[in-house]
Amino acid sequence: VEHTHPTESSSSSDNKQAGDDATTTTKSPPNINNMVRGVSNETANPATIYASSASNTISSTSAASASVSSAKKGKIKAGWGEAVRIFTPGSSIPLEELSRKDAIERAVQCLISVRERRAEYSHAVDEENAAVSRCQTVEHMGLESLQNLEDERLRFFHETLLRLMQAERGSFDNLNFSLLGRTTRTGERVDESTASVASASSRNLTNNIYESDVPSAKVVDQQQQRDSGLIKERRLSLATRTPTGNVQIQKTLVHLDIPHTIIAPLRERMLESIRLTTKRCKVIKLLSTLVQDIIDAAESFVAKVGAQLAMNGYGESNRVGASSGTRNQDLLVLVMKQCEGKHVMYCWNSVIRTILHCGKAMQILVGKLCEIQADLKKLQQFSEKDMASAADSEEMRWKHLCDSGRNERKLKERLDHSSLESEKATERLHVVAGAGKADEHFEIKSTSAIMNKTMRKALGNVFSVIPGIGEEAVLSQDDRFTLSKDAFDEAQFREAHHKAAWQTSSTAKKQAIKPYTDAALA
Repeated sequence: VEHTHPTESSSSSDNKQAGDDATTTTKSPPNINNMVRGVSNETANPATIYASSASNTISSTSAASASVSSAKKGKIKAGWGEAVRIFTPGSSIPLEELSRKDAIERAVQCLISVRERRAEYSHAVDEENAAVSRCQTVEHMGLESLQNLEDERLRFFHETLLRLMQAERGSFDNLNFSLLGRTTRTGERVDESTASVASASSRNLTNNIYESDVPSAKVVDQQQQRDSGLIKERRLSLATRTPTGNVQIQKTLVHLDIPHTIIAPLRERMLESIRLTTKRCKVIKLLSTLVQDIIDAAESFVAKVGAQLAMNGYGESNRVGASSGTRNQDLLVLVMKQCEGKHVMYCWNSVIRTILHCGKAMQILVGKLCEIQADLKKLQQFSEKDMASAADSEEMRWKHLCDSGRNERKLKERLDHSSLESEKATERLHVVAGAGKADEHFEIKSTSAIMNKTMRKALGNVFSVIPGIGEEAVLSQDDRFTLSKDAFDEAQFREAHHKAAWQTSSTAKKQAIKPYTDAALA
């Protein structure tokens, strides 16, 4: 199909008019002839295929229009004209006034225009997406910068608050207490009746509690070195203790003739109980001192925080009149309101409310601790009285037991001595009686009439101590027998007396052992 201008066609006035209109209204692209020539080519590009399809459609429409009624033909032409106006809104020439050639050109132009508009729309969508991406990137950068700025501001306020409360926080740093009654290396007793604030390198409180009573025996192993006070002392005391009790206690009981296998463990048990009671009293006293120090620190904290808040305009007395007067213009509360926004002020006011709440809670804590302190004082007094009573009772029972044992031992020695003297007197009496029978022919004048009982006793003592000094030549048989008989009676009397006293002391010792055993096993 060759493209010719509509003015060179037939001389019909309608066709000429249509050709003139097509010339004035249609602007064909430079490659329209090539696109129209390639309608029937199978390898044509999509635009040419679309043009061929459009020309075929127009041809079939023209053929169908010839066989239908004029009314229906008018309706179809009107509909096609409306479609052409939609594709080419700038054209006012109806479709029925165009020739076949012009209709094909118009359809091709419409398809090309649709493709261009589609490309323009795709390009516009890409530009819009790129713009949205750039906007999102800029928005993300802005939000991140704002977040960093807010973090920096909050960090600055937090550091300011820490500097504001540094003095109060410093009063609680490195707070440590050591138990009273600590023993130094030189053996001197140090009475630390009040808790002291030690450095970070000071000993741990748990290790100091039982430091004063740790035995001096060198029983050291790695496990015991890692143990704390009470367990360490318990293991050391068990390691240095014999199976039947302390060695010194055993020696004392053996010397006093007291059953050491029973009494020694009971004595050790009572001493251990008294030691634990003493330590318990020390711990209660230390705890009472600790609670008192906490009360003092809490009261000081409340007072300092209240004064600091009042000085910066956050006290109860400053809230009403904080905005009046020129000298209050430098208050922190007014400076914050002038310089900061609502979000920062919300955070700052939350911190201030938290501090006020902590102050009130600290006041409540002080009241509770005062009640605990009063109870600890009562418990401390009761424990000290109980400890003193238990120690005194134990010492009295032990002293009574030891005294009864010593008394029994002393009387036993006297009884043994009396028994020995009685044996000597009996032997002497037998010797004197036998000698009298052998010397019946030898007579010596009796001196019994001139010797009283005291003299006979003195002479008997002399002759008993120094025998063989010629008493036979001095005294008669009757006098010697009388002296021996008096010595024998005296020895028997002393032996009987000492034996009765020893039996009494033995009974007293048994009576002392029973209450001690009952008290220890109770």
